[in-house]
Amino acid sequence: MSGYIVDITRAYQGSEVGIVAEVARRHDAEKVQLLIIGREDQRDSLADNFSAARTIFLPGYPSDVQVVDTISENVATVAEGADGTLPTILSFHRAVLVKSGTLGRISHLFNTRPLRDYLPDREIVHESGWPEQLMPLDSALAALQEALRKAGATGPERSLPKTEIRSRLVRVDERFDKDANYLARTPRLVSILLREARNRGMVRQYGMEPEVRVFLSASPSAPSGAVAIGQVAPESVSSRPVLADGVLPATPSPSQVYGRQSIAPISSQVTPSEHSAIGSGEPVSRSYSFVDMLRSKELGPYPEVRHLLYSEIARVLESEQEVSSIRDLARMAVTATREEAPPEFPRPRKEAGLAKEKYDWRGLEKFAIRIMVRGGLALGPDGTPLAATTSVWEARRAPVLRELPQALSVRLDAEIIMEIVEHFQDVTPEDIDHLAGALLANRDESARDHIDEAIFHLQDTGRVVGNSADGTPDVLLPVPQPEPFVHAVESPTE
Repeated sequence: MSGYIVDITRAYQGSEVGIVAEVARRHDAEKVQLLIIGREDQRDSLADNFSAARTIFLPGYPSDVQVVDTISENVATVAEGADGTLPTILSFHRAVLVKSGTLGRISHLFNTRPLRDYLPDREIVHESGWPEQLMPLDSALAALQEALRKAGATGPERSLPKTEIRSRLVRVDERFDKDANYLARTPRLVSILLREARNRGMVRQYGMEPEVRVFLSASPSAPSGAVAIGQVAPESVSSRPVLADGVLPATPSPSQVYGRQSIAPISSQVTPSEHSAIGSGEPVSRSYSFVDMLRSKELGPYPEVRHLLYSEIARVLESEQEVSSIRDLARMAVTATREEAPPEFPRPRKEAGLAKEKYDWRGLEKFAIRIMVRGGLALGPDGTPLAATTSVWEARRAPVLRELPQALSVRLDAEIIMEIVEHFQDVTPEDIDHLAGALLANRDESARDHIDEAIFHLQDTGRVVGNSADGTPDVLLPVPQPEPFVHAVESPTE
């Protein structure tokens, strides 16, 4: 009888049961011995659902070292009880998969496999990409119609932002709640649902991501014009107001509905290499959409000076200068970056450049703090990195990790790309050029190579994976991680 050690400590809360169930299904739980290593907050769900399996629960969010040591202590035990068959270890942890630390010193020859290969949402999608085990597609479409009706999204002048649809759906059907149902975390769930609704003539939408707006094709106040599931509705005029003389006004364009303020002009601190004329009614480019989202999250991208900033951070950390806090390091690095910066920065479509004195240096300092936290350079009271979501206010006084991570610019830019992947959930290989344009204001070979290296880093650390499901778009998917996500402390052997 073979044995499996399932390290589920890096799974999102609520997803652990589905993942372990998928392991049991594929390997026939009656014929294998399972040892489940999880977090203390996963005890109830795992113990209740897998009573026949051995379980070990670790407190808090255990580090790579804790998990590696726990697994290594149990490998021999599992091997001895598996009729001579060596165990296979399944994990999200890169340190486990590469057998680092104490695992590398065990004499047993055992196999490791990435647990991301067992994410259940890869096996349960409908032909359309819809996860039928969440709910039937027809039920989801009915919930979408109800949510839009309750929101009053009955026409283009009363449309609903796509970003609000998820919360509206949860009010109609709790199964859409990502915190309560791991299937609700299916990548691009709302986009898939909207696509099916558009194909059936139920809804219409306009605008470009992230400014998409949605409304019902037929007025809920006119039952005769209601669209049944599976039917395609003709162009409905019942949702459009009639003027006093009986004339129907023209359907407003996206720019009319939004107003000019809805699409902010590109800031002088960014120069993506491709963008349309903002405010002209034309769709904005993909790279601009990336930039606009990053600016909304205060993640730069400051392409003119960001890598110079990274170099100054590294220089300070490698020097003998005393650095009392993350705030102190950010100020020192930004001051040096400003001194090294050119007298002015070129601006697209303008003859005059932006003077160095007018650059957003205060914003760059806040960005420096934020990106260093996300990159694992800010330490908590116990000497381990702070959670990636720690606020700037809490991180300003945090001590600094003095052992500089390798390839700092790749590591920090990977955090920016991770934010894009999590937000858009539709990043394809064709977007490498657009990522280079957004982050580096350049699309040459070296810029694309840098983007590749950052994505490779995310793949190697188990945070993203390419979608391999047949018949679905080849997109980059975020791998479930514990919340809040905390970088593992790298050992000298890695």
